[in-house]
Amino acid sequence: GGGGGAGGSEDSGKKALDTALRFLSYRDRSVKEVEERLRHRGFAPGETASSIEFLLEAGYLDDERFARNLAATRTRVKNWGPARIASELYTRGVSREITEEVLSAIDEPSQTDTAERELKSWSRKNGVSLSGTSRKNLEKAFRHLRARGFSTQVIINLINGCRGG
Repeated sequence: GGGGGAGGSEDSGKKALDTALRFLSYRDRSVKEVEERLRHRGFAPGETASSIEFLLEAGYLDDERFARNLAATRTRVKNWGPARIASELYTRGVSREITEEVLSAIDEPSQTDTAERELKSWSRKNGVSLSGTSRKNLEKAFRHLRARGFSTQVIINLINGCRGG
């Protein structure tokens, strides 16, 4: 594209804002996601920036709220651990600072509860009994929980608890 003139820029700016609001109406998004959507739709950088600025000031866009909600949903619905959640937040453009702040709220006991739910679900799906199970199955369980984003310490404590109990 060429360098856009002044003609109709206000109207185009409103279109950018309408597009962003429609995109946000389905679910919360990160600032980066909205910026990318507007850029992909062909809006000029200035239109995109002013729409983002308006949405931030109006409270429609809030990366911290977005990150908290995503972390809560991924923990509750998908049984993800902090590392997997962090990876998704980075992918969606949430700053390291906000990500660390949000993840610091997930303490070890709640991580362990989530890991335990995921382990039970995994063992049911794969027909694996966790008490007195083979080394091979324990390694599979470990790899599965690692891929879900749980720390080695949380997983080891959990697996030892299953074997002991």
